[in-house]
Amino acid sequence: MVAWKKKSHARAEAIEAVCARTAELGQALPRLAEGPTPALPAFPWEPELDPAAGELDEARALRKRQQIVSAAAHALTLTAKGAHVVEFGAGQGHLGLLLARLRPDAAVTLVEVKEYSCAAACTRAQRLALRNVRVFHGSLEAFEQSGEPFDVALGLHLCGLLTDATLELAARRGAAACIVPCCYGQLFGAVDHHRGGSAAPRKAPFSSSFRAALGEELLPLYAEVAKGADHASVGHNGAFDTESSAAATAQRCMKTIDTDRLLWLLERFRKEEELAGQGTSKELAGEEAGGLNGPSLTVDKRTCFSCELRNLEPVCCSPKNSVILVSQPRRIVSIKEGECASTPLFQATIGAGLSKAAELRNVTS
Repeated sequence: MVAWKKKSHARAEAIEAVCARTAELGQALPRLAEGPTPALPAFPWEPELDPAAGELDEARALRKRQQIVSAAAHALTLTAKGAHVVEFGAGQGHLGLLLARLRPDAAVTLVEVKEYSCAAACTRAQRLALRNVRVFHGSLEAFEQSGEPFDVALGLHLCGLLTDATLELAARRGAAACIVPCCYGQLFGAVDHHRGGSAAPRKAPFSSSFRAALGEELLPLYAEVAKGADHASVGHNGAFDTESSAAATAQRCMKTIDTDRLLWLLERFRKEEELAGQGTSKELAGEEAGGLNGPSLTVDKRTCFSCELRNLEPVCCSPKNSVILVSQPRRIVSIKEGECASTPLFQATIGAGLSKAAELRNVTS
């Protein structure tokens, strides 16, 4: 017991030192519009839309619905008319299907590596008669290699590594992002979970701002902050005490890790802008975003980057309630008539009578 206390005290001291040193860095971030996230319009929880589907007790079912509704509300603030929205780590499509139901003008792609989850998502979309949904069976890296452009990247409770791979892909494509991270301690694990992209453990803060602020003295302690973000007092059936000291520490750690992520994205954006000013950035010119055979792009040359850290509401719906919002309105994807993406992974169109610009295919095997 004494050794455990010593270890916990050392972790608490490390967290305090790192968080105190970096607390002011987030003030440099360009913010999204102030004010509360708009509420979703009322909608019925149809059986195929309900994430609980009768398989969870009512308390857990309520929290799951709250998570999805709140994430969708945040995502819709970034979703322009006719946007292509991609949910990574989509599972059975709880979040993406709700977005597709609420925004029939948007095209929604669910990217999932597990075959049985893809099959379940396809079945749900078919039963909901959603004609603007498709499922991509494969990893983030496989989707990236397809060269398909998109406007908004989504992720609800993405593991730490997949969170960063998704943010990095969105940054390369000039897309907005709405990500609810999970598994922060994974950032300093010894395992590469082979999720594609940059989904491998990293041993230091991402941003140069954090690395400079921490210096050699505190850099080794940063891993304790990532681990601390995963420590919350979870009780019976997943409920947790938002007023506990463990919850407060986890919130502080999540905010610190996610602020570093946003600062890294801001630094990357500014570097791209500098390269673009020198006429050397191919990606800003749209040459990489659609791939060699990808859909045509409409490029908006406005250089505006904004971001925000918010929370799922109510915060008691999940211990992992941090929401990363990123807006990069300098590139807007438009898929012209007859230029729908098509790869061997897309099969069996859902619905009929779709325009070519909105035609979406599903994986059935």
